[in-house]
Amino acid sequence: RPARLDDGGVTIGGRVVRGVQRDRAILNFATDTQAIPTFSFADLWNCAERGEIDFFRENFEDKAVLLGLVLDVEDRKLASNRLITDGGAPGPVVMCSGAAPLSDSTPARRATTPGVYLLATAVNNLVNDDALVGFTRADRMLLVLPLAVSASVATLYLGPFSAVAAFVLAALGWLGLGTYAFDHARVVPLILPLLAGAFTFVSVLGLRFVVLERQGRFLRRAFASYVAPELVDELVKDPDRLKLGGERREMSFLFSDLEGFTGFVEQNDPTVTVPLLNAYLDELIDIAKRNGGTIDKVIGDAIVVIFSAPVGQNDHAPRAVACALEMDRAAQEFSRQQVAKGIAFGDTRIGVHTGAAVVGNFGGSGFFDYTAIGDTMNTAARLEGANKHLGTRITVSGDTVRRIPEFHGRPVGRIVLKGKTEPVEVHQPLTGVEADHQLQERYLQAYDLLDVDPPAARSAFDKLSADFPDDPIVAFHQRRVMSGETGTVIVLED
Repeated sequence: RPARLDDGGVTIGGRVVRGVQRDRAILNFATDTQAIPTFSFADLWNCAERGEIDFFRENFEDKAVLLGLVLDVEDRKLASNRLITDGGAPGPVVMCSGAAPLSDSTPARRATTPGVYLLATAVNNLVNDDALVGFTRADRMLLVLPLAVSASVATLYLGPFSAVAAFVLAALGWLGLGTYAFDHARVVPLILPLLAGAFTFVSVLGLRFVVLERQGRFLRRAFASYVAPELVDELVKDPDRLKLGGERREMSFLFSDLEGFTGFVEQNDPTVTVPLLNAYLDELIDIAKRNGGTIDKVIGDAIVVIFSAPVGQNDHAPRAVACALEMDRAAQEFSRQQVAKGIAFGDTRIGVHTGAAVVGNFGGSGFFDYTAIGDTMNTAARLEGANKHLGTRITVSGDTVRRIPEFHGRPVGRIVLKGKTEPVEVHQPLTGVEADHQLQERYLQAYDLLDVDPPAARSAFDKLSADFPDDPIVAFHQRRVMSGETGTVIVLED
């Protein structure tokens, strides 16, 4: 006899019946069409009158037999197996006398299942011990956690699109797990965990946008005009890099200045000079950011760019020189366009130097300026000014050149800058094509003679000047040797 357990389960013959929980059973409908054979009572009556004993023995011996109605409206239940049947008998209709089978399926049949088939399914589950096993309320609540936790973690640590993709993958994984569990007679709740995960995802995303990413949005707004986008992303990931204070590190600095623009401003109306200057600065600043530089200052027509701060760059020296060359090409083209319009627009001079300096936020709690201080910056500024005396547009220090594996350029000299006592090795960078020009080899030979054989150096530069009259460095050294100067040390007095 069946016996009820305290938790709502049932035992039969001392064995706990699978799938009965809290006085309820979850039926495991079979997908096999032969699972529940169906017989017409009228057909069986006719079969018995004819004495078809073998038919009864074959189909009913040692079998559980249920009697019930299969009419259109009486004793019909809404059950999940309606999704895999047409509403008719879920098993084969077995006939003995060949009489007319049960009535055909109707719309009412397709929507419901006769109650006798539900009982037959329960009997089959009991015999086969394969009823579905569900989870307790507490267990179902615990099953909500995996998707909720994964949604919150993905939203906190991934970008919006990546978080959505991660949540979708987690949801698909949960659906796959539920399908696998159901195939093994375990009922895993699907809708509640998915809803919990979606609710957690939306809630945490809102929290992140309103609270957690407020600082990130501030940093993006504050530095978007000065720093390359990839550097802003690094600052957002690690805002501690921008705490008040500084650190000493090796960096490269680029100074640029526009020749004669102060006089141009004084002689022209602001409606002409301001748009022109803005267009010029926009182009050079874009180039600096594209090469990974940080705009330290814009002083009138001058630009100060830092490389390797606030985010470190192992290749800051080649970045700075590449930026200088690109700026030079853009500035030359900009100048040509303005001259073609009748606007006198001068050359852009650039100086690049590499060395240690202190970089960080300097100021107070209400205002700070992210910048670098030290002699390295001063040297870069002096190199920019040295172009005026050398006739060049770009000068690069030897400290920068030594950090570039494949530097294309030529030495200018060891220059003692204004206010300095030690000379700085100065080079002029060239493009690959210019570096391969026949001038390069002859220039290097003449340059080497400056320290060892001044008369030969003078003769060599005279010949170079005759062959390349437009080269500024050749003309500079020719003037030096003609005035009696020797060697490669050059002292600038202003």
